[in-house]
Amino acid sequence: MTSSGRNEIFTVEKSLPGERLDKFLSARYPAVSRGAIQRLIDQGHIQINGRAVKPTHQPRAGEEISVCWPEARPAQAQAEAIPLDTLYEGQDLQVLNKAPVMVVHPAAGNE
Repeated sequence: MTSSGRNEIFTVEKSLPGERLDKFLSARYPAVSRGAIQRLIDQGHIQINGRAVKPTHQPRAGEEISVCWPEARPAQAQAEAIPLDTLYEGQDLQVLNKAPVMVVHPAAGNE
């Protein structure tokens, strides 16, 4: 687990049979998506009793959960040299015929 970012440690108060760690943490941190929590677990930023676990781990009473929230990385959008189908280009406006699958801005999975 890295030391950069914000760290949080808490103890599980009661066992919830059948409850997955990722779902448990999603309820505790509603502003964070379950997918983001799963990535943090996979990257070792979330540990149980100092050990890496899987998102399917079932938290039990007395276990210590440590969460290291990594520093946000600013998006580093990089332009690509790709051929563009320009339909019109004026001083203040350019009209492109863009294929539906062409990504135009960074997003999850498309940096």
